[in-house]
Amino acid sequence: MPPASLTRIRGAVGLRLFILGILDAAWWSQIALVKHDLHLSTAGLSVALAGAPVGLLSAVRIVPLLVARSSSAIVLRWAVRLAPVAVLLIGLAHGVIALAVSLLAFGACNGAIDITVNVQAVALERLGGRAIMSRLHAMWSLGALLGALAGAAAIALGARPLEFFIAVAVVLVGLGTILSGALLGAAADTPSVAPEPRADGAHGAGGTQAGPGLRGRPALVALGVIAFCGLFAEGSVSNWGGVMIHQVRHASFTVAALVTAGFGAGMLIGRLTGDAAIERLGRRPALIGAAVSGAVMLCVAVLVPSVPASVSAFVVLGILLATIVPSAFSLSAGVTGVPPARTISQLTTIGYAGTCLSPVLIGLVAGLSQLTVALLMPALLLMLVWPATQATRGRLAAVTAD
Repeated sequence: MPPASLTRIRGAVGLRLFILGILDAAWWSQIALVKHDLHLSTAGLSVALAGAPVGLLSAVRIVPLLVARSSSAIVLRWAVRLAPVAVLLIGLAHGVIALAVSLLAFGACNGAIDITVNVQAVALERLGGRAIMSRLHAMWSLGALLGALAGAAAIALGARPLEFFIAVAVVLVGLGTILSGALLGAAADTPSVAPEPRADGAHGAGGTQAGPGLRGRPALVALGVIAFCGLFAEGSVSNWGGVMIHQVRHASFTVAALVTAGFGAGMLIGRLTGDAAIERLGRRPALIGAAVSGAVMLCVAVLVPSVPASVSAFVVLGILLATIVPSAFSLSAGVTGVPPARTISQLTTIGYAGTCLSPVLIGLVAGLSQLTVALLMPALLLMLVWPATQATRGRLAAVTAD
């Protein structure tokens, strides 16, 4: 494919990630205020928050079937159109059950975008022959930063969540309509070629003989663990970081929303610079270093009794976590002989479990002890990225910047 075509498609994929980032952060920036407006307890909020991850997991089961019947490009276009509508349901919710149901619909739409846009991104990286995943995901971070800043500004101006969500939906529907561009067709949905046989004559874990499931694919399970730990940490900060700043540090709702903005700014910086670090250090060493350093920084953010220090630490944490999940997606290109939509859906099945469990577990543990204690759990999980990354060595076909 001509380089000019790849560049145009990269822009279209980046736009979809940008829209997804705005959607995610628009909701996260309002969580503390929604909790207040609906008079939810910490446990009640944790139950409602489980709706979005359940929707994500529903998408994991359904999207590969839709892609097989059509294409990742078609599913992605429809999901981008429906997601801004779904966000309006959150603002209309009155009570735990209604909030959970609305978040389920929101999570399903966002999950469909997430899976199909990463199918496109993995294919682009493979066709282009160089590391671009972190830069593409920087568009999500840019969208998340703008969404969080807009949410904080809306709160400061006295807008209620529904009013803010209406504005977000109108802007994103217009943006998606005006700036939509070309996407990869069948090339994105075609399995990678089989890897070269190993010296012992066996196929790698990504070979075609292992079948489409996780059994016999320990490398894919290891990548899922990496994604699980990264998304658990991201979800914990996104859902509970602002609540912690307000509830424990007694900061205002505006400052609580700025935690999401700061974390998003860090993710943006990390993803804009992450590909260069990966090219220089290698994907696996960079992944291990980011996870271990992120665990340390999360402890600083939670344990230091200062609002400015905590907010600053969340920014640095965003920089460190930025490349963990994109790296897992990039390494999944080494799993061969299976349609990319199925490989990525299997990877996200494990990874989204982290998104599912983080809001609920953090809330439940916080109810039994303290929110600061609960927020140390992601730090422990980030340390598991090191052995999980080592477990992928020799089990995957070579990938870009391996």
